[in-house]
Amino acid sequence: MTIDLQLNNSSHITDFILSKINNGDWRYGDKIWTENEFISNLKVKRPAVRQAIEKLCMLSILRKVQGSGTYVEKVQNLSLNSLLVLDNSNNDLLDVLYFRLYFEIGNIELFLKNSTVDDFAELKKYCDLMNENRENRTEYYKYDFLFHKALAKGTHNKIVIMISDIIFGILAKNQITVQNVYIDLGISNKKAFDVHDFLYNSLLEKDIRMSKALMYRHVDSAIKAVEQRQIEERLKREII
Repeated sequence: MTIDLQLNNSSHITDFILSKINNGDWRYGDKIWTENEFISNLKVKRPAVRQAIEKLCMLSILRKVQGSGTYVEKVQNLSLNSLLVLDNSNNDLLDVLYFRLYFEIGNIELFLKNSTVDDFAELKKYCDLMNENRENRTEYYKYDFLFHKALAKGTHNKIVIMISDIIFGILAKNQITVQNVYIDLGISNKKAFDVHDFLYNSLLEKDIRMSKALMYRHVDSAIKAVEQRQIEERLKREII
């Protein structure tokens, strides 16, 4: 079947490839179309096809094999940056949350060592905005993410800040899922805010042990909810 999208812009071809992957038409490890197939099926130009494929190879979403073709990268080889682009399953989200669990606990010590008065003020600002938006779940979680990004920023470590941006970029992309797992666990915005409020005050008091314990509790609750959802989804599949 010919799909006449009248595309010559590589970004449109990139979007087409991503949609094929996200829809499951091309799975991890599958070989994708050749350049000639893209040109024939999409009515596009060869330079645009090559540019789109190169871009996705740089993001570790596609992989070229000399003499064989271009393949969707195997899931175990995906980079954090590629997760920002692809639709993520609960397994991918769980991997991010487990990484976040120990990453953010480690950030607390760096924050207390390197933070300034301005860094604490930024945390307080987002804490207050979370409190003001308890009834607006979307706004609440926006400020929740900004709170944690401010915590990373306060470490004044460029690598920590970069990794934090990637993690919360993935979580923001999956914001509805993140919200739903808290709902599934019965965690209200008020309960979640209380954890952040206690965390802020523990940081203010330079209580490393309590700060780490609160961070662990906060992220671990999301992990348990995602794991519970996986169990429920697996049971539904078995019943069907």
